[in-house]
Amino acid sequence: DACEVACRTFAEQEGVSVFMLNTGQDENPVGGRDEQAERAGCSHYLSIHCNAGPASSRGTETLYRDSNDILLAAKVQKATVQSLRLRDRGLKPETVSPHGRLAIFDFDGQAALVELGFITNNTDRAAILSDENRKLWARAVVEGLYG
Repeated sequence: DACEVACRTFAEQEGVSVFMLNTGQDENPVGGRDEQAERAGCSHYLSIHCNAGPASSRGTETLYRDSNDILLAAKVQKATVQSLRLRDRGLKPETVSPHGRLAIFDFDGQAALVELGFITNNTDRAAILSDENRKLWARAVVEGLYG
C-alpha cells in the first residue's frame, strides 16, 4: 500500500529501520504478525487500516492497549488528523473495537492501530486515496515519532 511504502521511505531517510509485515506479496495472517515483528527485533508496532461503516461515518481514530501505548497513539493520531484533515475521532482503548482484543496487540513493545478514515465515506475515501495525502501522512507520522 502506498501509505506504508511512503512511511518506510521517509522513516529510512531519518535513519529508522522499518520492517513491513504486510507487503501484499505473501500470505501473512494477522494473528502471527506480532510474533513476526518481535522476531525481527521491532521495538514499535504501527498497524495501518481503514474503517468501514455507514456512509455518514467519518474521521480518523487510533487504538491503543494501555498507558504504555498512549504516547505513540497520540503522536500517530495527531499526525493523521493534521495531514489528512479529517474529523478527529480521538484515541480509543482497544476494548472499544468490535473485534475484541486485537491480535496485533499481543506485541511486546509499544503498539497502536490507526484507522485512517472510513472507506465508506466519500470525503474520507478521497482523502485516503490521494497520493499527495498519503505522502503528507507518512512524513507527518515519521516526523511526529522521530523528528
